[in-house]
Amino acid sequence: MEQREATHSNPEPAASQTDVPKRIGSYTILSRLYDGSISTLYKAKQDRLGRVVALKTLKEWPPAHNMILERFNRATFVGAQVVHPNVPVLYESGTVDGYHFAALEYIHAQTLQELLAERTRVSERRAVWIGLQVARALSALHAKRIIHRNVKPKNILVEPDGRVRLVGMGLAKVDAACFTQELDAQTIGTPHYMAPEIIRGCCTDPRSDLYSLGVTMYVMVTGRPPFAKGIPAAVMAKHLYEKPDALKQLDPDLSDEFVALVEHMMAKCPHERPESAEKVAEQLERMARRLYRDKLGGAPALAEPWHANIPWAALARGAGVFFGTLLAVFLLGMATYGTWAFFWNAEPAPAAPARSAPIAVPAERPTVAAEAQVEELQEPGNPIQERIRVEFLRLVKLEEGFRRDGWQGVGEWERFLRTFPDAPEELRARAQAEVRRFRQQEIERMGARAGRQDNPGGEDLEF
Repeated sequence: MEQREATHSNPEPAASQTDVPKRIGSYTILSRLYDGSISTLYKAKQDRLGRVVALKTLKEWPPAHNMILERFNRATFVGAQVVHPNVPVLYESGTVDGYHFAALEYIHAQTLQELLAERTRVSERRAVWIGLQVARALSALHAKRIIHRNVKPKNILVEPDGRVRLVGMGLAKVDAACFTQELDAQTIGTPHYMAPEIIRGCCTDPRSDLYSLGVTMYVMVTGRPPFAKGIPAAVMAKHLYEKPDALKQLDPDLSDEFVALVEHMMAKCPHERPESAEKVAEQLERMARRLYRDKLGGAPALAEPWHANIPWAALARGAGVFFGTLLAVFLLGMATYGTWAFFWNAEPAPAAPARSAPIAVPAERPTVAAEAQVEELQEPGNPIQERIRVEFLRLVKLEEGFRRDGWQGVGEWERFLRTFPDAPEELRARAQAEVRRFRQQEIERMGARAGRQDNPGGEDLEF
């Protein structure tokens, strides 16, 4: 069952600030954010570094029950093991001045639960964006052999710029000798979001977290859990044996791709769910890319005049892509012509051939470092290597255009990797790095845009 986590909540009334300690170790206490049954959360300033942190302390030291200390230490252990943009940063933990504490990144955000309380539901585009970031956080946890076991809207923080953080690690199953197995063996979590195998008390599979994420995404677009009525035992029984209401019946406007993914994640058997959180993140990223492009370039509704809601920004962007592609084709043609002219007019090579001179590239030269890297790897007289060289330098020259349209850069560099599987490892590594860079660039833009449009702001919250 759910045990309340004192990890994030609304601040207490001003009257509760009267007994706030002035200092805890090297931290100056600024205010109390939350006062729970087993822990207290403060906004504090780390004197030595001058940064504001969220300082979480146990209310009693030593605690009345070992399980309280175990949950607190599990959360700090996970924070120390996982460094990821969608997981809060742990600065330090320890015991000082009679306080057992953990100093964490101070986050200005609201929980997804609070966001849904304000709006009832969110758009499919917003749900995909939030789900994508949670899936990435879960992928990082699973890579460290950590199972979260309590994914739910209350443990998802949404910042004003659209960035998402996964918190609530006190119930996590960790593979470490320093923790007892008593907590791992319990049926523990929140009934509305628990996977069937956790209810049965046999959680050994990271795909349990995918079930909970699927339920969370179901809640985001419908405004209610799949099994909302009944006492906790009845809700858990429904998770074991009943099918939820079909998403298409609750919201016919949802895309088939979104519905299929959520239903796949909510399969009763772990082996029938997606293979991993990483696979889920990849599928959500493709959906986010499609929804983002549809929003920018979608045609107006049939009931509206033809000139209504014309996406002028998208048209301007499309024109830029068109002329940029035209320029790229022209430069590629010039490079091809230069290659043909060089070999046509070249004199016969001597008995001991020297390395052929590099082919001239079009006017706007790429960076000297990239050209030197290609020249060093090129084999003289090898036409395949020459094609690789020309194509690589062409993509480097389009760097400025890719900064404006990162998805074009992702597509071009991925095409390079597919077309030239035998390219030198150094060039393939560079191409893979460019794919990751431009993909991250566009995802950050999507998050900022989604945050500005959909999120009105929130409270000061913390891990």
